[in-house]
Amino acid sequence: IDLDKSIETYLTSYHLPAGLQTDANPVSFRNLFAHTSGITPGGYEGYGQGQPIPTDQQIVLAVAPSNSRKVEVLNVPGASLVYSGGGYTVAEIALQDRLRKPFERIMHEWLLIPINMRQADFTQPPPVVSHEYTARGYRADGSAVPGGWHNHPEQAAAGLWASARDMAAFMIEIGKGYRGESKVFNQASIRELIANPIDGHSYGFRLIGEGDQMFITHYGGTVGYRAGMTLNLSTGDGAVFMSNSDNGSDLGAEFLGAMSRVYSWPMFRQVEVTRATQPTDVLQSLTGRYVFSEQGLQVTAVYENDALTLVFPNQDRYAMVPVHGEPREFIHPSTAVRAIFEGEGTTQRIELYGQTGQRQSSNVTTEHTRITINEHILARYVGRYDLAPGMVFDVKAAGDHLDVQLGDQPRFPIFPESETKFFFEIVDAQITFLSDEAGTVVSLVLHQGGRDQEAKKLKE
Repeated sequence: IDLDKSIETYLTSYHLPAGLQTDANPVSFRNLFAHTSGITPGGYEGYGQGQPIPTDQQIVLAVAPSNSRKVEVLNVPGASLVYSGGGYTVAEIALQDRLRKPFERIMHEWLLIPINMRQADFTQPPPVVSHEYTARGYRADGSAVPGGWHNHPEQAAAGLWASARDMAAFMIEIGKGYRGESKVFNQASIRELIANPIDGHSYGFRLIGEGDQMFITHYGGTVGYRAGMTLNLSTGDGAVFMSNSDNGSDLGAEFLGAMSRVYSWPMFRQVEVTRATQPTDVLQSLTGRYVFSEQGLQVTAVYENDALTLVFPNQDRYAMVPVHGEPREFIHPSTAVRAIFEGEGTTQRIELYGQTGQRQSSNVTTEHTRITINEHILARYVGRYDLAPGMVFDVKAAGDHLDVQLGDQPRFPIFPESETKFFFEIVDAQITFLSDEAGTVVSLVLHQGGRDQEAKKLKE
């Protein structure tokens, strides 16, 4: 397998639709694994117990019973970093087509058995024999995931069941590969893995630190679960946390902070700052879309739950707390990520991860092109969304579009211009639906008058 050849070289049961890929700049295994293929962003919600499970081909085509977005090459391959579970499903199909084996067997032969990941398994749904020792998942409000967990036929992106010991064995083997001691990973491949990071990310890993204090780190989650793992490539020190709750990331951050204190790691340490206050109108004035042109990334700032929240391309959501320092400086308590806002209006910018993002002008008028999307995707957006006390969006399916009503106002149609973005025809306003890293729709954002207002989806 040549990582840089067009993925079409290996696909036989499915082919990518025409998009922004070209013969000279194709989608390849390399940019699929690096999340730079330009393919439809986002993760997967999975399927509850008893729900029909689609094939890989139905998933990428967004054909029933799939509940995910259609896989398309929406950006130029190699131009930007955007998490894409769909890209990993394309890679999964290509490997199965090429090797003529089911994905779980490929992974058992290539990875799980050689590394001695004893309980790890990509089989979906998980075998009945494993149910008795499978941790049941819980949502952020403490309620149990119906049936215990969701099934994920999207095996490469979301389908691995494993223990903390299994994932520790995986990370230890990567460390061995880095030192030239692994029988599974050769040293050149591991060195290449971290050689050219984009915005601190490389092939799904975050590279934290530098030199002999470089930690290779990965966080992930599906409905009801959150996990993380990190390894110092030079020393071999590392940690894994796994939790059966949507709130597990906060607990994981506390765990890594404790590890850092006990073992004197330079990363994941507690940061002490002094909380400040910012008036509501100031927080709302900072909302908008900030473009990092050099990195090809976009971060959205929204006002929700009386706080300013940053929404990243992979749908990570950081509720920021104002702190003393710069006039408009914020920190994310769980990760210690800082953001500083400067300028005003269309010249407003954000300093984040040492990079500068420019706020998009609210005066730019955009022509909207109506498209047709899968009815199963429209159905995911149906529900009630809390914008403010007494102000609830009611979203209903209406054939090939959605109808929305805010409070006692009349009901209006909104039309899709992408699988997540919709526009009004009667007013200059748009709505974007946001999903969490597990693919569950969690909120909508109303874009109107230069402001972005987020409304959380209510549980029915």
